[in-house]
Amino acid sequence: MQDSVFQPSFGNKPAYLVGRNDCLKIFRGALESRPSSRERALLILGQRGFGKTVLLLKMADIAHEMGYVVASPTVVSGNLLERILEKIGADGAEILDKDIPHITDGSISIMGFGGGIQTQTKESGTHSFAYNLTELCNKINAKGRGVLILVDEVQANSEELKQLIIAYQEIVGQGVERFR
Repeated sequence: MQDSVFQPSFGNKPAYLVGRNDCLKIFRGALESRPSSRERALLILGQRGFGKTVLLLKMADIAHEMGYVVASPTVVSGNLLERILEKIGADGAEILDKDIPHITDGSISIMGFGGGIQTQTKESGTHSFAYNLTELCNKINAKGRGVLILVDEVQANSEELKQLIIAYQEIVGQGVERFR
C-alpha cells in the first residue's frame, strides 16, 4: 500500500508534509528565540482535516530533535493541567531527579519485637498548577533542556486553558529561559 499525501487520516503522521515549510521555519525560529519573542506562542487555526494535528506532531518531533521535553495533550480529553504535568514528567523522566524517599516517622518496640518506618517521596501539601509547572520547567532548564507544550483541540471556553495561559504568562514573566 502506497502512502499518499492526498489521503489524510485521523491524527496519523503522513510520510510527507506539503505546504508547511514556512510554518515549520517560524516554529524552529521560535524554539531558538529569546523569552520575549512573539513566536513563542503560536495558534494554528483551520477547518477539520486541514492537518493541524499532523502539524503539531511534526512540531513535537522537531522539538525533541532540538532537545526539548514535550507535552502534547488534547484539551477535550479532560484534566488538561494534570495531563500536561504528567506528560512533561514522562517525557523528561531521564533528566528529572527521581523523588528520593525520606523518613518522616518511625517507631520501635523492644519487648514486643516490632518496629516501623514511614517514608514519603513528595512534599506534603498541594501546590497550584502554575507552581508545579514552574518547578518542572526550572528543573529541566537546570539540565540545559527546554519545555514545549503543544495543545490540540483548543476550546475557547476551557477554564483549564485559561489556567495554562496564566501559568505561561507567569513563567515568561519570571524569565524561565527555555519554556515555549
